[in-house]
Amino acid sequence: MENFILGGYTRLTNKGISQLTILDFSKNTTHSRRQIAELNSPTYLCLSQDGRFLFSIIKDQPLSGVIAYQRQTDGSFQEVDRCLTSQVSACHICYREASRSLYLSNYHLGTLDHYHFDDQCQLHHRQTLNHHKRSLLPAQDQSRIHCASLSSDQNWLYVCNLGGDEILSYRIDSLGDLTLKQHLSTPAGSGPRHLVIHHNGKWGYLVNELANTTAFLRIQLDGQLEWVDSYPNILISEKVNQQEASGAAIKLSQDGRFLYVSSRFINQITVYAVNQRTGQLKCIQTIPSHGQIPRDCCLSQTEDYLLVPHQDSEFLSVFKRHPQNGSLHFLYSTIPAPECVCIIADPAASLRKNDD
Repeated sequence: MENFILGGYTRLTNKGISQLTILDFSKNTTHSRRQIAELNSPTYLCLSQDGRFLFSIIKDQPLSGVIAYQRQTDGSFQEVDRCLTSQVSACHICYREASRSLYLSNYHLGTLDHYHFDDQCQLHHRQTLNHHKRSLLPAQDQSRIHCASLSSDQNWLYVCNLGGDEILSYRIDSLGDLTLKQHLSTPAGSGPRHLVIHHNGKWGYLVNELANTTAFLRIQLDGQLEWVDSYPNILISEKVNQQEASGAAIKLSQDGRFLYVSSRFINQITVYAVNQRTGQLKCIQTIPSHGQIPRDCCLSQTEDYLLVPHQDSEFLSVFKRHPQNGSLHFLYSTIPAPECVCIIADPAASLRKNDD
């Protein structure tokens, strides 16, 4: 049995944040779903490391911001605080344990917000960082901050500016406050969207939304980034309209050997093998996502399965994963997950239920 937390839009039938329990991945009927919280468009979520706290973007009126929940003894979540400071809701959120810091990336405003979650479970806004660089494509008419990822030692925050074709490297102090140290320019029109850091702390992998590529970055000893190479997510031989494609999520297996990248509109998952000596990538598979607009993906806790929800399909797709070679085999797409654009594993809930 494994548990996942789902977030997404609430324009149609979705009501907010929900928890998905899958009893047996091999059977498409052994699952259940329950509501965690009714919330307006919780499009990105994250958990504290121990699973005690759940954080979500909140789109409220007239202001938006972040909301925090605490897990109760029965496994449910109870709101403990919310902090609303922005005119427009963010698109991504990540949590730094050491300073109890939350970093919210705002696509529409081109800003990065830092919030502090104190020992009394109260949220406080600390910083708003503005960005002003733009690039050559219509979607890049201004800075568009899409994601912030922590280095493996949590001393650096790497921020993707899709609108400015750059990755910003911020040094993090003991309070979680940020100081800009580097602008790494990416190729014009690439549109850097999401970034993952390899567990060895030496490599980073970036999905470029507009260029439909995955880039390999090398992390220097001083924490700054170096662009090394990029790889097409869409094979030229495939009979798809590459102009319609749009890179979305990127996830790394726990052993650091395989990458999974979703591409919207052509509705595809690309699988890369990571060279464990050099960090370079090799595409080993492309496979249909079996739904419309795969925004996110998530490996199961055993990593035997990959789950892919879709923004415009009512169901998520389940793939069997082969840990030795990283390849995927489609199983079914019958588990309800309407308007889902974010899925995260919830190992704390799985452990609690297994103990029961």
